[in-house]
Amino acid sequence: MMLPIDIYQVSYIIRRASEAVIKPYFRKLSTCDICQKSDDVGDIVTIADEKAEQVLVQGLAPLIPNAGFLGEEMFADDPSIANGFMEKQWVWVIDPIDGSRNYAEGSVVFSVVVALLNYGRPVGGWIYDVMNDRMAITVKDKGVTLDNIPLAPFNVDIPAEEMHGYARANYFPTKIHPIIHNNFKKFHSISKHCCASHDYLGLLCGKGDFSLYAMLKPWDHVAGCLMVEELGGKARRLQGFKPYKADCFLEPEARGLLISTTPNNWQTAHDTLFKDVIF
Repeated sequence: MMLPIDIYQVSYIIRRASEAVIKPYFRKLSTCDICQKSDDVGDIVTIADEKAEQVLVQGLAPLIPNAGFLGEEMFADDPSIANGFMEKQWVWVIDPIDGSRNYAEGSVVFSVVVALLNYGRPVGGWIYDVMNDRMAITVKDKGVTLDNIPLAPFNVDIPAEEMHGYARANYFPTKIHPIIHNNFKKFHSISKHCCASHDYLGLLCGKGDFSLYAMLKPWDHVAGCLMVEELGGKARRLQGFKPYKADCFLEPEARGLLISTTPNNWQTAHDTLFKDVIF
């Protein structure tokens, strides 16, 4: 698909926000610069999140006049901004710092994530690993590049005992935690970044074979899902095996998203994790 923008101009805007806001605050936050957004101890926002989102919006707005915005922090302040966003011609989806908890604790495992929707369909995505200066870019039907190098499609199917997954049981119903944790043992290894965009980068780089999430927020998944699917991978919700859509996080009790590098690997991961679980 031809986008009405220069994809590298978006990259420049993301890098500019990183240099102007994210890097200067890194490991220099005071306690008053960090706030709890909800009862969930991991759900925090920093002054860098808020300022970076503002810089991104200011930079992206002129690229597509009248485009909408769905940012993590602006949604936290006013959930009504999500009303009708799937019907708009163009919407920017923004996570100014994916991995805010990591960022606040001084870990380099965080990224800036931007996606572009066209009438609700993902058509572009950017994941910027700030501290390692890695930029993944995708355009619908055009593949994926990492630091301007095209990535090869996924094409290797493997058994569960050889798989490495990015996963944790958090936010799934407590009653199935023992099942999930027991089934984790059937894979070669399981790790967690506590940062979805770094999971996606791990899949793109061949370091992981699947990733599992309970939460379905679009700023976490729209860009990454598009990238994985552009390389032949599969992303499906656990409830009804439906494709991931940007608005599914608005559904009451919506939970569960499994991503994998090939359709066969998706099925293997799913059957190993949830053979005896009904969502």
